[in-house]
Order: sequence, then structure tokens, then C-alpha cells
Amino acid sequence: MGAELLRSEASFVYTQPTGRQAVASRLLEGLRAAGYECNQPSDIGYAETFRCMVDDQDFSIVVGLMDDGVREWLVSTNSRLRYWHRLWKSPDTDSHRKLAKAVHLVLKADPFLTELRWYTSEDYAQSPDDRWESHP
Repeated sequence: MGAELLRSEASFVYTQPTGRQAVASRLLEGLRAAGYECNQPSDIGYAETFRCMVDDQDFSIVVGLMDDGVREWLVSTNSRLRYWHRLWKSPDTDSHRKLAKAVHLVLKADPFLTELRWYTSEDYAQSPDDRWESHP
């Protein structure tokens, strides 16, 4: 049996107008309420980003407006393991899955959020209309 794919990109639609700072703040507050240590979001020009610790692993979360139909908003969860750590240390896939599931629960709890879709990075880049799932 093959390895389970890690879906680390989530897209969604908001049913009321909102800005990326508000979306990032809601996600950050939800993750903190779930017990995760996250720093304050920062504006990187096209998105808001913040770091989150899961099982002593460092992750970067990026929240941005895509404005592409049902992919209006995008949240990406990215491992911050440095290259040499990836070579010599066991992968952080379990921690990454835990984070994706926590992000999913926070997003699903938002009453103004619809069309939540999860993708692998490759599927989002290559064929987002055809290859998505309703869960991470």
C-alpha cells in the first residue's frame, strides 16, 4: 500500500467581505486556542504569514487572496526544516499532518467559509479543478 499523500494547501470562499489580516487572525486565534504556539502574522506584500510550532517542528503558514473562483483564498502550510535536517533527520510528516488537521478544524468552524478544498502542492499547481479533497 502506498504512502498517504500530504495535502498542505487549502482553498476556500468567504460569503462576506473580509481582508487577509482578518482571515490570518482568525486562523491564528483558532490554532492558539487548540494549543499551538504561533507568532504574530506579518504582511509580506501579497499575503500574511506566521510561524507555528507542532511537536517541536517549525512550520510557516501563508494566507493569501487568490480571487480565482472557488479558490478565492489559499492557506499553505509549509515545513521549515532546513535542507540538511531533511537529509539527516526523520521527516516531519506526522507533525505536518497534525497541523493540517488543526487548520482544517479551524476553517470548518468558520460559519462564513464555504468551498473548503485541500490539495497536495503538486495537484494545486498542476490541476486544482480536478484533484482536490474535502479533508487534508
